[in-house]
Formats: sequence, C-alpha cells, structure tokens
Amino acid sequence: MDGSDFSFLRTGFDASGRSGEGLAALDPHARRTLLALLQLFLEDAVCASARYVRAKGRDAVDARDMKRALQFQARQFFAQPRLEERVRELVEQDSDASGETGESDDDEDEDEDEQGASHAEGSGDEDDSESDEHGVDASGVTFPDDATFCRAVDASCATWDEWEPTDDMQATVKRAIDAVSMPPPPPP
Repeated sequence: MDGSDFSFLRTGFDASGRSGEGLAALDPHARRTLLALLQLFLEDAVCASARYVRAKGRDAVDARDMKRALQFQARQFFAQPRLEERVRELVEQDSDASGETGESDDDEDEDEDEQGASHAEGSGDEDDSESDEHGVDASGVTFPDDATFCRAVDASCATWDEWEPTDDMQATVKRAIDAVSMPPPPPP
C-alpha cells in the first residue's frame, strides 16, 4: 500500500443516517464539537503511546503501541475532569480561525486586547509541555509514575475483550478500535 493512501481509514459514523452525508449533515457547531472530540482523543492517544514506549525503554511507537493507547483512551477519555473545557477551547479556536465568532468587531478588538495582556502576563518560565513531573497530562488524568501508568494501559488492554461500554459513544469507539487491523507480530 502507498504510504500516502489513507482511504482505508473510515470513521463508521454517518450522523444523518443517509449514506454519503456524514458529518456534512450536522450543524456547524455540532460538527466542530465532534471534530474537537476526535482531535483530542487522538492527541491523548498519541501522547499515551509515547509515554508508554518511553517507560518501556524504547524510542519508537509501533502499531501495537498505538492500538494499546487507543484502547486505554477509549476507557479513560470521556471520564477526564477537563474534557468539556478542552473541547470548548478547541471549538473556540476553530471558530476564531474560521471567523465565525458571532461577535461584533468592537467585541473582537476588546477580546484581542484582553488576550494580549493575559499572554504578556503569562509569558514567563512556565512549562507548556503536555505532561508534568507528576504524570498529569493535558487531559487531567494523574498517574504518579510511569510504572503505574503502564500497568493501567496494560490492564485496559488485558480486559479489552470483556469490556462492555456503557454508552453509545464508547461503543462506537470500541467498534472502531476493534476494526483496526494489526500487522503480524515481529519474530522473537
């Protein structure tokens, strides 16, 4: 398969119930919210896979690591304490970037002045990394150390087949992850 051909990726999501419309059938805010959720889910999974690999003493994420991280996120993502705030921030960024703020020009000028002041106040020696020394990532999930984190990921994977999602969103995510095909394991 050509490395630039991603046609095999499908969400399995058709919000309209009619073939071919999918996300286009949603109102713009609902579409931005859904895309923000997907973006954050994937970002969190990538960060989790990188942390897992580093904790295991390796320096490259492979397909199995990514699937482990997706399985872990499927069970952790929607329970994170800051999820609504993170989604709202991403939707607002998208709205601002597309010019769909719904505010008058005067309001926008005031907002820019306030943002400029807050950015100037906050520009110090702060660490903007996705994870701090206590294992708290951007999602707000806390693991005191990498070993505890790895055990949580491994436990999510070990019980994946028995896990029964409690809502439609989790069930959709689980089906999508189950549909991911894996290459054969490398020889020992």
